[in-house]
Amino acid sequence: MAPNSASTGSIPTTLAPWLSVRNAFEAVEFYKSAFGATEVYRLDADGTILDASLVPPTAQNQDVIEEDLREVATAGLDLDEETLKARCEQTIRNHDPCISCAAHFLKLQVHRT
Repeated sequence: MAPNSASTGSIPTTLAPWLSVRNAFEAVEFYKSAFGATEVYRLDADGTILDASLVPPTAQNQDVIEEDLREVATAGLDLDEETLKARCEQTIRNHDPCISCAAHFLKLQVHRT
């Protein structure tokens, strides 16, 4: 299964947003430059981009982000929940600074035994 795929039972699922823009060449180059996206493929017809696939840094680093989060969370079990949440958010931002605002989505539940 692809790294950016989720599994729902036995049905693999993915999320792939589509944009339709003028000057697609400039848009693709902007996303690569501004966000560090990796271009997977580009289909051109007479110099016009018909379809392009880009992978953002978060998807490129997803496995490492999750591994680091496990380590940070495990090492920080003695911290209060707000401090631990801040450390986990920082761990995400360490891999992808563009996600700094989105990292506040983190819902953390600590079960201490």
